[in-house]
Amino acid sequence: MTMNVRILLLAGICLFPLTSASGDSLSEAEVASLALRPVWSAQAVMNSSRDRLSYFTSDVNNVYMQSSAGVVSAFNADTGRKLWASQLGLNDEVSKAAASNKDSLLVVAGPVVHSVNKFSGSELFSFRLPGQPGTSPVVDSGSFYICMIDGTVAGMSLRSLEHQERFGKLPAGVPRPITWRFVSGDTVSFPPVAGQNSICVVTDRGNVHVILTRGNRAGKSVFQLMLKHPASVSPALVRRDKTETILLATTNNQLFSFDLDGNGETNWNYPLTSPVVAPIITVGDDVYVVTARDGLTRFSLSRGKPVSNPETNGDWMVPGVRTVAAVSEKWLYVIDATDRLLKISRETSKEVGSLQLNEYRIHLSNAQTDRILVSTANGRVVCLAEQDSDFATYHQSPESQPVMPEVGGSEPLEESAAESGAEEAPAP
Repeated sequence: MTMNVRILLLAGICLFPLTSASGDSLSEAEVASLALRPVWSAQAVMNSSRDRLSYFTSDVNNVYMQSSAGVVSAFNADTGRKLWASQLGLNDEVSKAAASNKDSLLVVAGPVVHSVNKFSGSELFSFRLPGQPGTSPVVDSGSFYICMIDGTVAGMSLRSLEHQERFGKLPAGVPRPITWRFVSGDTVSFPPVAGQNSICVVTDRGNVHVILTRGNRAGKSVFQLMLKHPASVSPALVRRDKTETILLATTNNQLFSFDLDGNGETNWNYPLTSPVVAPIITVGDDVYVVTARDGLTRFSLSRGKPVSNPETNGDWMVPGVRTVAAVSEKWLYVIDATDRLLKISRETSKEVGSLQLNEYRIHLSNAQTDRILVSTANGRVVCLAEQDSDFATYHQSPESQPVMPEVGGSEPLEESAAESGAEEAPAP
């Protein structure tokens, strides 16, 4: 067998491993029956005999998989190419889910935050936090923010910490890497939500703090909301033009909307029949909310109430839904209580097909793009897309969508993908 043929065969195995004797495969026929296609598949670096997947996250560029041993594997979100894998923190150390911006990835392991270049995995800095972390960090273009178990919220400069890592000292005029601290007075379980000029912190008591992150008043409170009950899921940030809106669901079955840069007045609130149990997903004016009793309900972001189903004249609802996996222009892909992937019409809520996911029981609730990402407990991840979708659609930041030039020629897409994968296929 020639080297070229052997590499192409390996590429085929790496890209489309939908049939195997291990019992953890997806049905290729059922995938095609939903008008879906496998874009790529990959294996996270982990010891399959002892390690399990702890966190499964993504941004528009990459997919990140964190093992229970502390190994982070990063893959290109478009091609599945493994970019790097690295041990961040001590072996088996308790860690938090990764957070990223356009350049960096941050992982908290034990009391230390580790920052690496998200494309190469090269270390940028490691910094021991001033207390025991209570949440994952959130990161913007220049700083990261984290809540400690004592209720303190700290903001830290990425540039200062990178300078300190490289030169052994802070930049001139910078007395400490922690730029500000805010005392919330209560424990915090959900990570902060970062906007352009401020962050939103929701305490376990139900107090909402909006804190400035820019200018001379960084670390100062903009406003505070005192809710009667705590949040049931992490708050969701929605960017539309120059407006940043927070959607927050509480354990007393209320759904709130308020502007992050406002004065604390709510845009609207709506009473639900049961608590929200999955991440809130927003695409355009559609807000998808999953509750314990009713399943999935589609809300209007601008009007603050459920959308009417044109076929039934009732509320747009899909019972039995556990979480939303992805949203495309016309279709909604959700996971039900039996770990099936359902294809739902965004207009009518009608189910048009289903796919049994077998061992792919770890699902990413993808609010970033229209790609469907599912994984096994031992780190085998598969990316699915609609058959007529060549490139991912960016939901939250459409202005960042790459502009693809028109290329002449009639070479089939499948052959191009195989050739691209062949160059990256590992040696056996």
